[in-house]
Amino acid sequence: MTEAEKTEKKRKKAENDAKIYAKNKAERDENETEEEKAERLRQRREYEHKRIAEIIANETEEEKKERRRKKNESAAKKVKCEICDIEIRRDSMSDHIKSKKHLKNLEKNLMANVD
Repeated sequence: MTEAEKTEKKRKKAENDAKIYAKNKAERDENETEEEKAERLRQRREYEHKRIAEIIANETEEEKKERRRKKNESAAKKVKCEICDIEIRRDSMSDHIKSKKHLKNLEKNLMANVD
């Protein structure tokens, strides 16, 4: 069997598996109660948390440093508050939107839009 034939066979199998999965999902969604759906989602979240915890536990020190560096870089990026017309670090935005200054500007903005 040539490499092209093997690739084509794998593609067809994946396509068939996707069709079967879609059919089973549609049937499950049709017959599933809210409690069953909630339980399935809870199990999925639990699985994801375990998987992430396992990845983190198996990280080397270098990988941990790199992950933390990326996280800090992302938090340090500036975002613009359109209401207050200022730039704020991403990790400070949740505090800013609760601040008196922001709420006052929000109220002004809403009043201006009402008129």
